[in-house]
Amino acid sequence: MSKDFTLATAVALPAQSGVTDVYRSVHLADAFAIGLPLGASGDPDLLARFIFSH
Repeated sequence: MSKDFTLATAVALPAQSGVTDVYRSVHLADAFAIGLPLGASGDPDLLARFIFSH
């Protein structure tokens, strides 16, 4: 697998995120972006299930 797909980059929380207002003062919320290979699912639930099953 290419190393391009193994790096996570810290990004700002999306403005529409529900946790933005909840965690604003205590800085407990983090957001990261990753590159996915062509053809990979963009469904966050499916990706999370895959990650936590391994």
